[in-house]
Amino acid sequence: QLKFKKINNIKKKKLKIKYKLPLKKKIILHVGHLKKKRNIEIFKSLKGEDFQVVIVGSTITKQEYLLIKELKKKKIIVINKYIKNIFEIYQISDLYVFPVLDHENAIQVPLSVLEALSCNLPVLSTKFGGLPDILPSNKFNISYSDPNKLGAFFNKSKMLKLIKEKKKNKMKNFQWEKITKNLISIYKNENQKKK
Repeated sequence: QLKFKKINNIKKKKLKIKYKLPLKKKIILHVGHLKKKRNIEIFKSLKGEDFQVVIVGSTITKQEYLLIKELKKKKIIVINKYIKNIFEIYQISDLYVFPVLDHENAIQVPLSVLEALSCNLPVLSTKFGGLPDILPSNKFNISYSDPNKLGAFFNKSKMLKLIKEKKKNKMKNFQWEKITKNLISIYKNENQKKK
């Protein structure tokens, strides 16, 4: 059964209550390692009572507790314990932000970005790794920013614009059935060329 998928507003409200998140605020999400090299300090510059930043930290890597303390001081919700149904956190969010710059601190196509897009969540990302090549902004709910301009998106009007301007979800192109069909057609074409 597909878990990373869009849900309706009634289910979203129930999940917000379950995770004790504000019902009337837009949830800005990041999932990953709790360390400075991930550039997550940038979330401290996000201002506005309309938004709530939620950062879910990995439990399998060492966490930087001073950074967690700094983020919490800025009223950022940091969840640094294991969440069995992590897909629910994506489902109740309104925007996923991937601010990573350092290529040693994430894989070239981060799974968290794919998971967010699978839940029909718009994504704001740095031009990281293979993301711009595999997920062009004109085909998916993803917007790219140069690293030094990412903070400029963190104002009410730009954030709301990103949330509202959803494109049609094309993540079904990444479902295993579709990938398998594409691979089969590639192999067939290659075999025909050889004949």
